[in-house]
Amino acid sequence: MQKELKIPKSLSSKEDSIKWFKKITAYGVSNILYLRQFFDESAFVTVSFETHKLRLLSRKSGNASVLKIIDNLEGIATRNHPIH
Repeated sequence: MQKELKIPKSLSSKEDSIKWFKKITAYGVSNILYLRQFFDESAFVTVSFETHKLRLLSRKSGNASVLKIIDNLEGIATRNHPIH
């Protein structure tokens, strides 16, 4: 099953804006790593965004470096607003 990224209809609070910014930051970092071929394709999942296919690092890869990056990205997020 392929994930889909949807833009929120409204960002009515500061927390919503921060959560959205952190989420798109994770997608940005993941896509840069994908395009620069830092990891095998198996380290990513494909996510649809309108007509585009984005890549997001995946814990399922089991790659220690990927897991560390995901943990660092999630460290940016608060416990109440995880990235995934």
